[in-house]
Amino acid sequence: RDGRDATAPHTLVFDRIFAGDVPHRNYGGSVFFPFEVAKARDTRRMQLAADVRTAMSLPSAARAEQSVLLLQRSHNRQLVGSQSGSAGEVVKALCARGLAVRVALFDTLSLREQVKSMLETLVLISSHGAQLTNLIWLSEHAAVVEVLLRFGWCCDPVPSKQYASRDPDRPGCDCRAYHKADYANLAQTYGIRYFYVDAEYIDPPYGWNPIFRNRVYIDAEEVAKLAALWVYGFRN
Repeated sequence: RDGRDATAPHTLVFDRIFAGDVPHRNYGGSVFFPFEVAKARDTRRMQLAADVRTAMSLPSAARAEQSVLLLQRSHNRQLVGSQSGSAGEVVKALCARGLAVRVALFDTLSLREQVKSMLETLVLISSHGAQLTNLIWLSEHAAVVEVLLRFGWCCDPVPSKQYASRDPDRPGCDCRAYHKADYANLAQTYGIRYFYVDAEYIDPPYGWNPIFRNRVYIDAEEVAKLAALWVYGFRN
């Protein structure tokens, strides 16, 4: 579609990352759900993203001008600190480490505004969700921190008896392994450094889909420490 020969050779560098044997806090305690994340850096896709940025006249910002972006969702899976239950706790922890922080919702922004915001980001922090698709616009020295939804993960779909229950009975289903590696794969495809953290707690599901949750509670200090390591250490 971009006018280039779709059959033209391009570079693919393949690798595999095994991310298994990780303890998952579940209804019965720690359960091990191993999964594998494919890593494939596709330079052609990376170039297409760069071409779009160029067409929008949006060059990548200098590192010194970039900041940490806490990308929230307006209707569910909002990131909050585990101590106070507020998003302000997360912002405060990031600022305490001397990090420049922005908080954004992309619901009402144009595509150009979203791309520009990504180019001004050195570390993107967000819960699992479609908003993380925007990571393809990050500059090559940026990183993404995804908050996974593995806490209490089991039934998919969720039985109705579990809706909004904070202490559900052990579900009458065979637990499925956590399989949400969408953005780990996407980040690797576009050459973006990817990190993940587990939630300390997640609100009970309010519907059949196990990702239907209102708030995701995180260790704000842990996330701030990871962001600071990238900003002050890993990038050098």
